[in-house]
Amino acid sequence: MVSPSRGKRLSHMYILQIHKYYRRGGGADHCVLETERLLREAGHETGVFSTAREDNLMPEGPFRFVPGRNLERDAHGIRSIPFAFSAIYCRRAERELDSFLRERRPDVAYLHNYHYHLTPSILRALRRHRIPTVHILHDYHLVCPNHNLYDRRIRAVCEACGNGSFLSPVRRRCRDGSLGKGMIAAAELMLYRGRRLYREAVQAYVSPSRFLIEKMREMGFDHPSMDVLPLFVDLEEFKPRPKSDPPTIVHFAGLEPHKGILTVIRAMKQVSGARLIIAGTGSQEEEAKRLAGELGLENVEFAGYQSGESLRRLIAEATTSIQAPEWYENHPLSVLESFASGTPVVAARIGGLPEMIDAGGTGEFFETGDANGLACALNGMVSRPGHAARMGANARAKAENSHSPALHLERLLGFFAKARAALPRA
Repeated sequence: MVSPSRGKRLSHMYILQIHKYYRRGGGADHCVLETERLLREAGHETGVFSTAREDNLMPEGPFRFVPGRNLERDAHGIRSIPFAFSAIYCRRAERELDSFLRERRPDVAYLHNYHYHLTPSILRALRRHRIPTVHILHDYHLVCPNHNLYDRRIRAVCEACGNGSFLSPVRRRCRDGSLGKGMIAAAELMLYRGRRLYREAVQAYVSPSRFLIEKMREMGFDHPSMDVLPLFVDLEEFKPRPKSDPPTIVHFAGLEPHKGILTVIRAMKQVSGARLIIAGTGSQEEEAKRLAGELGLENVEFAGYQSGESLRRLIAEATTSIQAPEWYENHPLSVLESFASGTPVVAARIGGLPEMIDAGGTGEFFETGDANGLACALNGMVSRPGHAARMGANARAKAENSHSPALHLERLLGFFAKARAALPRA
């Protein structure tokens, strides 16, 4: 991923990554593992602080796994006051991190997601030990207890918690329709939003998209240092291949309401000359299959969960991939994987996606939820293979020039240096 010679020229550091999981999983989980690999290949040492789970991987460097809370898994305990408090403030996580930092002081801490599991209590330990800290924002949790600004009950974007609307999670029951979870979410907002902890314990916030930063500011969260740090993709793992004939279209994402899979299926009713392959599973899978059946679609295949070589092949052989989110998508890695594979992307014009895709250059856009617009864009790709191939070549070039591991490492180390310089002297 990174040239060893390049890595050796960089000063050696010990970086502690903090995340609620240490496993192969979603986008944030993947970011933790790939960042660890990137840093270690460049000659740095890494550590991990996370929760103890059966599916944990084994880190190569120092680590500590601690019992954590899970608002979804431990729902039966929500009625108890101790559970509710520990889901907001986990004293044990703070003590364990305090002990871990005493054993070996990191040069930098790199924060990912921690709410409701490790909880913001860990920020107190980082502040107490004066650890330079960079926090990458994978979602909107600091302004939205539902973390994605999306209300699953009404299947729509929701910004009700902006600018101090602390009781919205209770009134709207946006945490899975649960009053108890809503109360915990509201309590967390009230306890931490106005405190100095997020400002004093973190020296730099980074986000893969400019959109997320601006939305956070719009909704009441700001910090003196908030900058864009685009993600990276392994250019050796994801490479262009000959396209399928007849053409295929690929949608690879969780089958959840905010991912827009029903819009994709409705669009395929109007697409001819290509087959859609849906790679993924989720809570909306059966509903999606029923809709495909009701529409009589024979050009849609549900391939289930895919990973590794089988997924890479599906992406690279497709004429185009689809991004159809109906929430404020941040900076999906699936777009970068498509680009690296020489596959253009047809995407909803929402969230951070317009920052990633050049209309007519590396993909096309449609308006969120517009099945007709999506169908039109897909037909344009399928009917003009030469044009789609040129966009695929542009996409690969963009991955190489803007999202390479080496460039990301250079940017990331710059933010680490910025955090170290910004820490006030004792």
